[in-house]
Amino acid sequence: MIKLNLVQGTKEWLDTRLSHFTASEAPAMMGVSKHISRTQLLDHKKGWTTEVDAFTQKLFDAGHQVEEMARPLAETFTDEDLVPVVGVLDGTKYLASFDGISMLGDILFEHKMFNKVLAENVLNSVLTPEYYWQLEHQLMVSESDKVLFVCSDGTEDKFYSMWYESVPERRAELIAGWEQFEKDLAVHEPKAKTEKVIAQVSKDLPMITYQMDGMALTSNLSEFKSAALQLVDKANQEIETDQDFANAEAHQKVFTKAEKDIDSLCDRVLGEVQDISVFVNDLREIKELIRQARLAENKQIKTRKEEIRQGIAVSANKALYDHSINAMAELKVACPSLSVDVVSAMKGKKTVASLQDAADSELAKGKIEVDGYAKTASSNLATLKEFAADYRFLFADWKDIAFKQCDDFTALVKTRISDHKESEKARIDAEREKIRLEEEAKAQAKIKAEAEQAERQRQQEELEAKRLQSETEEKLVVDDSPKAETNHMRHPMDKQPPREVATRQAQKKPVTMTYEPLAQWPSDMDRAENETLDEICNQLAEAEDYIEYLKSNIHGVAA
Repeated sequence: MIKLNLVQGTKEWLDTRLSHFTASEAPAMMGVSKHISRTQLLDHKKGWTTEVDAFTQKLFDAGHQVEEMARPLAETFTDEDLVPVVGVLDGTKYLASFDGISMLGDILFEHKMFNKVLAENVLNSVLTPEYYWQLEHQLMVSESDKVLFVCSDGTEDKFYSMWYESVPERRAELIAGWEQFEKDLAVHEPKAKTEKVIAQVSKDLPMITYQMDGMALTSNLSEFKSAALQLVDKANQEIETDQDFANAEAHQKVFTKAEKDIDSLCDRVLGEVQDISVFVNDLREIKELIRQARLAENKQIKTRKEEIRQGIAVSANKALYDHSINAMAELKVACPSLSVDVVSAMKGKKTVASLQDAADSELAKGKIEVDGYAKTASSNLATLKEFAADYRFLFADWKDIAFKQCDDFTALVKTRISDHKESEKARIDAEREKIRLEEEAKAQAKIKAEAEQAERQRQQEELEAKRLQSETEEKLVVDDSPKAETNHMRHPMDKQPPREVATRQAQKKPVTMTYEPLAQWPSDMDRAENETLDEICNQLAEAEDYIEYLKSNIHGVAA
């Protein structure tokens, strides 16, 4: 906080307040002040000057005097001196004039004139918005810990106090309120003020007088009728302004009284004279005119009030709707339902000015609420862009989650992305495992097929070896048979093998088979992980060893 060298009540102080947003103005800005409306505050900030009457100034002076008397009493609670100070929050327009502040600036003092209701509230440590918005603003400007709020008449007998500490939700609402106020102030145009509405004097209709002169009756009925018709004409005029409403309601009282007076006069005349039908008929005709005028004007009063009320409400609601649409346009989401209710805010307001001010104040609250939602959604959208640029498909429900609290939304984004990554990892791992199993099955099938092929080749080679062995044995038999004493004496036919041997040889066909050893064996790791594969590999190895064994035997025999 920056302390300003200003004395409260001086012209320099007033000029500085005009260009800042002050603590004492906070209740009016929030639309809860009993003394000044939000519209009046806007006018004031635009430079509208209102003279302070002598009575009001006297109240101000009395308030300052009582405040000075109460300060020493307050210091007994704080054990510190409480010095009046004017300060502004650095870098902002937020200003506060403190009734007292401690040397370290951690404690504030705020004093209000004694009244019974406020004293009872303070005694129970509760405050209405009219008071706590000012305190909240003071704590924001001073950045103090707490404020001693006092209601007193300057004496110990009527000295009531309570401690108030900042409420975070109120602080946020206060700042949003001032931000909206500044926007409204930029486009606000003060309107000419009118005097307090007082119904124009509507004189009662003249009293009807009559006199009997024998059988003749004389009266001022024509004068009365003329005055009544003039009032009826006024009643038929359209009602627009607060002044019109005040005048119309005054007419109602005159009409009601006139009707009663005529009824009373008719009864009295009928009791005095027997043949006065013309006079009585005229009276009753005038009465009916008055009655119809009263009813019509009363209906117009109610109708116009409702039309004006509805017109103001519709205008405010439309402005709020347009503001909501514009605020949410870039966010691609509809604004949630708002807590503001223009119609309810206007209840109990009787003048056009008070209706308009109530609607404007509620409109401002609605805009603040819309801007709060927009700020939250905008922050959440930024979170999506930062953390989920590649995962926007996970947030198709954006319209349902856009207005979650920012911390909760960030946690939701991270959780969804983390869950998606885990799911994807599990899916990819499953696909890899499936591929691995398929490849393993193919490898096992290939090994099995090669083993079967090797077994078939082994069997064929074994058969071939047996055949060769058989032929060799037959050859040895032939070679060991008795030979002729002299070869030159042998008949050429003697060189042929015996018939049965020749026949066997003729029946046998040479078989040519080749076997290529397995070029690449499964790894030790694959065999260790798969018992079936390992068993097949062992069998294939035995088969190859046996084939080598047969080959060596066959070659040996052939040699």
